[in-house]
Amino acid sequence: PTDLGYAQDIRNNRFVQFTLNNFPGQTLVASVANTYYGMDFDPNANTLYALNDTTDQLGTINLSNGVFTSLVSCPPGGGAASWSGLSIDPETGVFYGSTTTDLYTIDPTTGASTLLGPFGTTLMIEVAVSPSGEMYGHDIGTDSIYRINKTTGAATLIGLTTYSANFAQGMDFDNDDGTLYIFLYQSGGANVFGTVNLTTGAVTPLAVSSPQGEFEGAIKISAAYDVPWLSENPITGTVSADSTFPVEVTFTALPTMTAGIYTATLRVNSQDSVNSSIAVPVTMTIIAPAQLTVNKVGQGQVNQIPVQPYAVGQVVTLTAVPDPGWAFSGWSGDLTGTTNPAAITLTGINVVTATFVLACVPVAGVDFTYTPPAPKVGQLVTFNGTALTGTAPITYTWNFGDSSAPGSGSPITHLFPLSASAQSYTVTLTAENACGSAPVAKVIQIQPLTVFLPLIMR
Repeated sequence: PTDLGYAQDIRNNRFVQFTLNNFPGQTLVASVANTYYGMDFDPNANTLYALNDTTDQLGTINLSNGVFTSLVSCPPGGGAASWSGLSIDPETGVFYGSTTTDLYTIDPTTGASTLLGPFGTTLMIEVAVSPSGEMYGHDIGTDSIYRINKTTGAATLIGLTTYSANFAQGMDFDNDDGTLYIFLYQSGGANVFGTVNLTTGAVTPLAVSSPQGEFEGAIKISAAYDVPWLSENPITGTVSADSTFPVEVTFTALPTMTAGIYTATLRVNSQDSVNSSIAVPVTMTIIAPAQLTVNKVGQGQVNQIPVQPYAVGQVVTLTAVPDPGWAFSGWSGDLTGTTNPAAITLTGINVVTATFVLACVPVAGVDFTYTPPAPKVGQLVTFNGTALTGTAPITYTWNFGDSSAPGSGSPITHLFPLSASAQSYTVTLTAENACGSAPVAKVIQIQPLTVFLPLIMR
């Protein structure tokens, strides 16, 4: 692996940078005479924290010049002579400090330490927390690796390192692949840089006294977790200087996820000595789903823009389109009025009904005829009303102008009052449908009867 590591050579007063696959090829950052018995990066791998044994302070180390900047006073827990290790949980960001006998948490804002409990060993010289949150320790009294309970401090033996270690030691995880690296110091400058088998405790050397020194180190790799709703393609690649490399990032709202804002950090790790890990914040907002049901009364269609699926707060425009011979009457339910098109803002489960009615053509061209064309007194007259246009049903109402009750229907018969002389009557027909009425009137003459008497001549 080519991930970057940093280490303080306590013996030779050197602050160095290296890649995990080339510890001997380390680069000198600065010559500094600081003694650290614990150092680790924060979960984002942006800041290197260290416990300065000379000043009993918690501070940060500048990666470009090795300068230590104090943050707070942080005396060893329990009155111990020294801190033996520092590890920052990559999952939770909790600072853990160890003495050779006990495990503590450290408040990085105040430097105060809180005892968690004893290891049950006598020379726990270093601790490290894995990407999955498990703590391990190196005890140089037994030259063994232990699994440590982060709540109680209790240590459980895993196995021997197979190396005799003395004085200051270092350990840290590669958060990319979960490998535990060890800076194992023996004596006289002799050391082993290697990996630890977490099942057996055995150390596999990667570099032996190359170079010589007493190293306390940390690996600059952020904690990486699989974010199920975020995916990238590709996940590895090579990019030339002053060029670009496209990466497709996909957001997926999973069926098990609820409405809300989800955040994550996409990390781009590289061999760049200055920015080996770049954090790209990502946010996915899931809005609550909404349902819109459109019912129809009568004959017609309703167009929806946009179409489903919908979300709460989304605006949908509804357009009612009546079928031929029908007309849009109005909206009801969660949308009211007669505006067409109309917009509705969805609030959850919404139901709208569009009502269509038969299209109405006003009555026009109203007329009537009657028979006989020259009615006489006492003679029934038949009236027949018509309308040239008008949506059915059309009703016909008659006023015969003779003070009789109105009549209805067509055709209709009427008997005018008896009279000895000719009479004129104004007959009015009113034709009416759902959207209006139209009258027409005519004057009718009712003629008296002519009586012819026989002439008898004598």
